[in-house]
Amino acid sequence: MATKRFSLLALMGTLLLGACGQQTATTTAAQPVTAPAATQAAGHGLYEVHISTVNGQPNASVTRAGGGQLRAQELGGLSFSASAAATTTDATSKHYAVAITVTNNSGKDINQPLYVPVAVSGYTQNNTYFSSAQDSSGAATDPTGVTLEQADANTPLVNTNVSSSLISAPGAVTAVSPQAWQAPTLPSGGSQTVTFGFSIPLSNATNSFNAVFSVFATPKVNHLVVSQVFGGGGNTGAPYANDFIEIFNPTNGDYDLSTYAVQGFTSAGNSNGKLTLSGTLKPGQYYLVSANSNAAIGAALPTPDADASKIISLSNSNAAVSLLNGTTAIDTVGYGTANKFETKAVKALSNTTAALRNSGGCTDTDNNSTDFTVGAPAPRNSATTTNLCQ
Repeated sequence: MATKRFSLLALMGTLLLGACGQQTATTTAAQPVTAPAATQAAGHGLYEVHISTVNGQPNASVTRAGGGQLRAQELGGLSFSASAAATTTDATSKHYAVAITVTNNSGKDINQPLYVPVAVSGYTQNNTYFSSAQDSSGAATDPTGVTLEQADANTPLVNTNVSSSLISAPGAVTAVSPQAWQAPTLPSGGSQTVTFGFSIPLSNATNSFNAVFSVFATPKVNHLVVSQVFGGGGNTGAPYANDFIEIFNPTNGDYDLSTYAVQGFTSAGNSNGKLTLSGTLKPGQYYLVSANSNAAIGAALPTPDADASKIISLSNSNAAVSLLNGTTAIDTVGYGTANKFETKAVKALSNTTAALRNSGGCTDTDNNSTDFTVGAPAPRNSATTTNLCQ
């Protein structure tokens, strides 16, 4: 993917749509910053962009947040250079736009990267995403009221749901922005220019500030999934005494399960029991639901997160399971001759085999036959090590 060159003219045109007033622009020297490597994480570092106005001219740079003292769980390999900054002023607000060139040397493609502002206790001010806010004289100001905005069509501001559990810092992460700037997929070895936009009411004297942010891949699957089904519990030769249904969270966000339920079906599509879930499922976390036991044959399951052993019964060879949010089926898995499935059912199971979603639960193309592999059951519960989907 070729590097997209930042067009200051295009940026200024975008900022001026629907606004009029004074404008200034300048290009700043590149200041690359690279994250250190780490073993596994969903986030690509914790950074801050520094924005200031001196003699009417905007300037910007990017560093690791808090001079490197604030650190997210990092894959590493991203570098940032602030390439241009611009301001406009309209009747009510002053608008800042900062163009940043990002290079991806992480060794992995980053699917539609999200540049997400973060608030950190003891560092950012007043539970905002901003630190070191000052007026033109250098006096400290309150950045409350500074908001995010879209400053370029190639970096839209989108709604997101990134869990604070994915970010580690010396101070508690007190808030993660529900909005983020989203860019096109960034291939390994490629570069792209992203544009951050900020708006400050004229009633607020702030004209320089730092904005803390992290970078996350947009999840390729944006909903909870059924990640494993086993219906041979307690049958002859079964490795486990109970049937089970396993749920997985492949997204970046926390999910309140109080509106979710799992339902079993016969191969003909008749209900075979339904259980409402509870608790919160964090990114990369599994949730184990025990179901019927045919006999006291096989080992006990790992501690289930929910017990449907007297509610849901599954066939060992031909059946279906749905994950519901309210009355809507979010995900369905059918196996054998089941008449409920997505595109095509998984092949028939047995007393010793389960249907396991590929990539530990991270794959969902809405085709059961290719999204799942038949193999030995391996039940996972919420205490299992998380599997963060990249």
